[in-house]
Amino acid sequence: MKELGNRNTTTKDSLKVMFELQKEFQLRVEDDIDEIPSRRPDKLPMQVTALIGELGEILEEHQGWKSWRENIPDVDEDNLRMEVIDAWKFLMNITLYLGYDADDVFEEFLSKDKVNHERQDNGY
Repeated sequence: MKELGNRNTTTKDSLKVMFELQKEFQLRVEDDIDEIPSRRPDKLPMQVTALIGELGEILEEHQGWKSWRENIPDVDEDNLRMEVIDAWKFLMNITLYLGYDADDVFEEFLSKDKVNHERQDNGY
């Protein structure tokens, strides 16, 4: 268990389950991969492209960013959630193909969070 300010958290459970499920799926659909996580930089361009595509689908579903548009369509919340999850899946693929697992992501997040707070404390 890690102490984060007034919050307690663990690297276990939800994030690990998500990464394990995504790893299993990628092993099912990728016929040239035997092990995940593994360093596979050759897989990154397609995964990044897919992530960008999914982010575009999120923007298309939630068009509130179009300040010039008079009639913004209602958001289909269920579809929006599904697009966000699709983006998460490709982001997990990217991290898996960089050789990271859920614990690595958690530790890197904690490290970067500390840096971000230090930057804000120092007028970044």
